[in-house]
Amino acid sequence: MQRAPARGQDASRGAHGTIDLRAYRRNMTARQRFRVRAYRAPHGYSYRRWSYGQYLPPLYFGSPYWIGNYHLYHLMVPPSGYVWVRFGPDALLVSLYSGEIIQVVYGLFY
Repeated sequence: MQRAPARGQDASRGAHGTIDLRAYRRNMTARQRFRVRAYRAPHGYSYRRWSYGQYLPPLYFGSPYWIGNYHLYHLMVPPSGYVWVRFGPDALLVSLYSGEIIQVVYGLFY
């Protein structure tokens, strides 16, 4: 049985060991915006502005919120163990293991 990492630690491992997340950690505003279908938040949740280093609730780890076609929106390829998640107009790069947000692109969708 694996233990969950302490907050701030990364459990993702690739062929070369632990992923260095320093290059990913940032908040930015989208250079280009994309019109997409209406966003539906889970019942009881409303928009809030997330920042890297915070932890997304597990409810958003489900595939309905994942951005699978990240290339279409000019998002970088997520490192192993991470996924892009849509949260309202924003895109969040999130650890599937811990829920830690390592990058935010504000205003990507409208």
